[in-house]
Parts: sequence; C-alpha cells; structure tokens
Amino acid sequence: MIGKPNTCKGGRVLAGLALCVCITACDSGEEARGPGVASEGETAALSDAREMLDARPPKEEPATEEGAGETGNE
Repeated sequence: MIGKPNTCKGGRVLAGLALCVCITACDSGEEARGPGVASEGETAALSDAREMLDARPPKEEPATEEGAGETGNE
C-alpha cells in the first residue's frame, strides 16, 4: 500500500468540482456597492426626524465643582 501510486482520480475530480463551485458562488459584488438612493418615504421620515431633533431644547450641562463656586451653590 505504501509503495503503490494513487491512481484514484475521484478525489481530484471532487476537488476540482468543489473549486469550481466555490468560484461561481462568489459574485462580482456589483449589487452590493453600499446603500442606494433613499426612497421618497425614507427621505420624508428622515426630514421629520431631523425637524424633531432640531426642535428639542439643548441639554443643560451639569455644573462642575468649579462651576458650582461661580454660581454660589457650594
């Protein structure tokens, strides 16, 4: 068995077939080039969200220890 050359071509055929399947499974990626153009509904929803965020009052920053002395809240 050790000195006998491997004359079975079935393994090579299966390896070649598996290679072909793997290569054809990979697409060119043309369809996956990132996000596309937003639809009218998405654009309207984004505009509404932006308006709601702009309408919110800004958050007040909490006073730090240095800032507490300036306001007299010690």
